[in-house]
Amino acid sequence: MPGASAGDFTLYGHHESEASQRVGLMLRLAGVPFAYRHVDLFAGEHKTPAFRALSRFAQVPVLLHEGTAISQSNVILLYLADALGRFDGATPPARLELRQWLGWEQDMLWNTVLARRAVCYLDAEPAVVAFFQRRAGAALKLLDRHLEGREFIVGAAPTIADIACYPDVAMADQGGVEVARWPRVVAWAARLAALPGVGAPSDILPKASVG
Repeated sequence: MPGASAGDFTLYGHHESEASQRVGLMLRLAGVPFAYRHVDLFAGEHKTPAFRALSRFAQVPVLLHEGTAISQSNVILLYLADALGRFDGATPPARLELRQWLGWEQDMLWNTVLARRAVCYLDAEPAVVAFFQRRAGAALKLLDRHLEGREFIVGAAPTIADIACYPDVAMADQGGVEVARWPRVVAWAARLAALPGVGAPSDILPKASVG
């Protein structure tokens, strides 16, 4: 629905959640004002009946727009690309390629997030951490190879593929994944970080409700 009103978006999320960050990042890159509701994951707020009324999955992020609550971050990115007419592929083949990258991010690149959670929050066994780190490394190696001769993942400008992958990569070091081993990925992340409204992922969203 291109041209949809952008004045009544409310994002429910947490500033340390990579999934929440990518939705906030897209709204900021698009210059869209939005209200923000901080969901205290550590206090279990996402498990309350009030939040479950918005998300059957009891997960952040949730985007509320015109009375509709949308869950799952990459689904939200697709919804916003359609609603705002921004950051999707310009042609059917490009749009198909973007959607494949979104699926790959959830399947493989998400291991950077799992490694970070294992290290920072779960005090996981070393073998478990190493498993996620190996899979994350395999994903970053593939992305690094793909980025040869490219500034962005699909096409000549940022898209929802870049928006989905950026927080995973930018926070990966916290999970013991040495992103510096893949210089093209490092350069790509720096290009995204330099865009207006981006910066460090942990600064994309406020640490309290706004609006």
